[in-house]
Amino acid sequence: AFTGNLAHFEIWHLGLNMMSASALGCDLLESTPRNGGVGSIPLLLYTASFLCLNTMVVVGLSKLKARLVSSSSSAQFPNMVGFSGILFAWMVVATLQTHQQTCPIPILPDLCFDVYSIGGFSVSLGPLVQLLFLQIVLPRASFFGHFAGIVVGFAWHWNILPSLEWVQPCILYPALWAGGKYYCHCYPADHGSANHASSTSSLTNS
Repeated sequence: AFTGNLAHFEIWHLGLNMMSASALGCDLLESTPRNGGVGSIPLLLYTASFLCLNTMVVVGLSKLKARLVSSSSSAQFPNMVGFSGILFAWMVVATLQTHQQTCPIPILPDLCFDVYSIGGFSVSLGPLVQLLFLQIVLPRASFFGHFAGIVVGFAWHWNILPSLEWVQPCILYPALWAGGKYYCHCYPADHGSANHASSTSSLTNS
């Protein structure tokens, strides 16, 4: 499912994300020191890991929504198309690391947000406001995908995520694959029993 982060609807969607990634990447390489600085290789490895981490957060949010909201649409996997979720994660990191005031809405240049420190954690409302603005302008955009990127960005900056030695793709991807195989082995009949129950009920009603 994480490959949805690499797919795009149209060419302009891909172009906008490429321009955003280019500008954001320069800022990250120049102004986000962590453990001696973020070089191009660590930035690449973390970005590849964020593909999985972002998808894991999206799956968790969709599961939580399915538990809280009992509807047929809540059981469907949310739309995840585009690299914007990863860009949101790095945008949060760049905002918190530089402690610069951000103005997330282009049509409201005077609406800016500072970076605050609460209990030793840096916090900014700028990324959340930009998420809401983007959702209004582009209703088809994945709210869960972008919000998951914000969660991953805050977790990275707050040092909640393990160091690069433990979340790099060559470790994270096999671990997730093994976990998925274990889950499917332990719970093989969940979807099958549900489908069997629905088919049985339909046959009984007929």
